[in-house]
Amino acid sequence: MTPVIDVLIGILAFLLGLLVRDFLPSYFRKKGENLATKEDIAEITAAQKAVEHRFNELIEASKQRHALRTLVAERRMAAHQEAFLRVKELLAARQNVDVVVKCRAWMDANCLYLTGDARMAVWKAVGHAETRAQHLSDAENAAGDNQYVRIFHEEAAKAWNGIMAALPAIVAGVELPALGAEELQVLVKGAEAA
Repeated sequence: MTPVIDVLIGILAFLLGLLVRDFLPSYFRKKGENLATKEDIAEITAAQKAVEHRFNELIEASKQRHALRTLVAERRMAAHQEAFLRVKELLAARQNVDVVVKCRAWMDANCLYLTGDARMAVWKAVGHAETRAQHLSDAENAAGDNQYVRIFHEEAAKAWNGIMAALPAIVAGVELPALGAEELQVLVKGAEAA
């Protein structure tokens, strides 16, 4: 070989060695880092999408529960209003048993919309209305005996008071709860931000 070719081969070998020693390790190290980063990003993205999907499911379930609560709250409010009117009818019914029967039928169809206390109060009012109607009928039948008439009217008045006792429970069933400390803080912060 000629000395020029030997020098060129030497220079080429030197450059190739320099390339293998300095450039290729850093190149492959950087390629490895990039590949690891891509894998990490893929894992993070998959985890993020899973969390986002779960969050969206929770939000949707919350929206559905809120819609159902709103529907139930509206139906509950209407049922309490109707129960209030039914009890008022019982107060005026005197001996009209048809009003009691209608109230009982209404309760059979709607009692689950009432709060527990209101439900119990209306059922008791129905019982008191039946008792009142019976006492008023007995008072009419005992028209000649003032002592019995007085007793039957006193018992009818007690039954009327029993019917009246249902109204506060019905009203309490639709009252909104007072704002708690957390709700007040949110309102104050909102007012301060505005």
